[in-house]
Parts: sequence; C-alpha cells; structure tokens
Amino acid sequence: MKTLFLTPDDPRWEQALARFEHDMYHLPAYVAFAARHEQGTAGAILVENRSPVLLLPVLLRSLPETLAAPTTWCDATTPYGYPAPLLAPRATADDAKEALEACLQQLVAMDVVTLFLRLHPLLDFPRGALDAFGAIVDHGRTVTVPLDREEAGLMQGLRSNHRRDVRKLGRRGFRTILDDWRYEESFRDLYQATMTRVGAGDYYYFDDAYFRGLRTALGQTLHLAAVLAANDEVAAAGMFTRHQGIIEYHIGGTAEAYLSAAPSKRMFYDLMCWGAAQGDRWLHLGGGVGGHEDSLFRFKQGFSQTTRPFATVRIVCHADRYQWLLEQRESLTSEKAATGFFPGYRQPLSAIREGGSHED
Repeated sequence: MKTLFLTPDDPRWEQALARFEHDMYHLPAYVAFAARHEQGTAGAILVENRSPVLLLPVLLRSLPETLAAPTTWCDATTPYGYPAPLLAPRATADDAKEALEACLQQLVAMDVVTLFLRLHPLLDFPRGALDAFGAIVDHGRTVTVPLDREEAGLMQGLRSNHRRDVRKLGRRGFRTILDDWRYEESFRDLYQATMTRVGAGDYYYFDDAYFRGLRTALGQTLHLAAVLAANDEVAAAGMFTRHQGIIEYHIGGTAEAYLSAAPSKRMFYDLMCWGAAQGDRWLHLGGGVGGHEDSLFRFKQGFSQTTRPFATVRIVCHADRYQWLLEQRESLTSEKAATGFFPGYRQPLSAIREGGSHED
C-alpha cells in the first residue's frame, strides 16, 4: 500500500474524499480551521492500493517544551468533532487493518509518539481493526434524528411534551429564520451568555475570530438558525452544518428570558423539516455533557429515540518514547499521570491535584 501525508491545499485530499462517505469534519478547510484554533498543523494520511483505501485527518502538535523532548517528536489528534478515519466503501475488515498498519507506519516515520482518534457515530469503521492497534474508549450515546419521513411523521416521532411545546411555540408566534446572518451578532452574545449560565469550560468560550474563521472555512456548509419570538427578539439560536446528507448541530443557546418557553425545541424541529425536505438522511444532535446521559441528553432524546455510540481510540505509536515522556513528566511533578488521561504526558498538574480523570 502507498501512504501519503497531505496538506489542506493538496487537491488529492478533496479528490480522495469523493471516494468516501464522509462528513464536514473531514473537509480540508475545516481541518485547517481546527488547526488554527487548536494549535496544531493540519494534514491527512491517505492510504492507497491503486485507489484510496483510508483517509485520516489529523492535527500534528508539538510536545510541551517542559518535557525537553527532541524537537522532531510530536503527537497527533483528530480535530474537535467527529473526524473519524474513513474506509473505502467495499473495503473489508482485513483491508482496514492493513491500511491502519500502513497509516501508523507513516506516523512513526514522522516521529509521532501517540495518536488520539475521535470516531463518528454515523460512519462505521471496523472496531476489530482499531482494537488491534489501541484502546477503544466508549463515551456514551449520541442522538440522531432519521429524516426519511414526511413532516407529519417527524412530528409524530417527537416525545409527547416536545410535540406539545413545538405546536404551542408555533401558536405563540415563534418561528425559525435560517441563514439570515444579520442575527449573527445576537447569536454570539446569546451563546456566550448561555455558556456562562451553564458553567461551561474555558474551551467553549469562542471569540469573534473563531466565528469568523468558521464561517470563512465552511462557507455554505455552515448555517445559522435563529428562533424569533412574536416581538422579533432572538429567543434561541444555533449553528448547524450540512454536508453529504448529514446535518450536524454545532453550538447554540437560549436567551434567559425565554428559557421557560424552550424555543430551541422549535429550532430543532424546523431544522428536521428543512433537512427532510432537501432529502438529507440525518440530523445529528450529539450527546450529553461529557458523554453522560444527563438532562441535555434526555432533552435531545425528545426528538428521537435513535442513538449511536461515540468512542475514541488511544494509540501509542512509539512505546519507548511514550514511556520516556511519562517519566520526564513524573520527574517534573513527582506524581504519576492519572489513569484515563491520554496522552498521559500532557496531563496538567492541576488535574492530578483535583483527582480528575480527564481525556484529551
């Protein structure tokens, strides 16, 4: 098999994607955007056997300077979201294993110490092949709405309280406006206020540069939905992506004054109808906070009982170097990395002091 490392401006990346079922997370423009936001170098590993067999988007990251590792060493992760490895449609589990082996050999040659993969709940990859190279960690379920039905079927598929509230919101004059970017600033303010209200981590406080960069990178793949109340105030809003028949809920929020009305129910239902009318296959709502089946997960389940597992994979490419880095970190902190954090040499000292078990 032939293995290539592609940069986002390499036309072979887009050409290869045409051979795979994929999502917007695999687009070179998105990976390049994620690299700027997540402080890495964007690329993709392409494995070919006459034709493309496997494509894996990655971010290459320099190692923490405090570890005093050789400057050529790095590690790799898939960008935020669900940019799973892609496998050719007719490839077998054995093909997947052989292609992964070639992919990892390429990473080893590039001095990549570890690889952290995020899988895609809707795009299957043989778990047996992944399990041969690393540890698969299940993080819970995500909620997906099948869109292969008429509007009446979509409404009937809602949980009874969601169905009642969606209809009530319509009678009260709430309506969803799609892709009117005059509401973008209102969305940003509403989103930031929502993150503060729910006590979100620092990562989720995106600045204006993030939103500008996301829109520039994704163009017409990115959609803004704003739910207006009868008085034309923005009651809720969200950003969604649409690519290859998959609509992904990215981020959103609700104005505090309208929390009791739950206007986001109207937004999600209207996005369901919009996607179904265009012949899309799925609206993927994601899961609960940190993969837990919490109140957010149960809220999303009100739109669909169809769930898919979300998992990550932890692969050590250079075992001896990984152990050396763990020892370097331990010599600096006098404490071992907690089990459950990967790669262990990146675990902040505060995470150990707080007794946390965090993941990349």
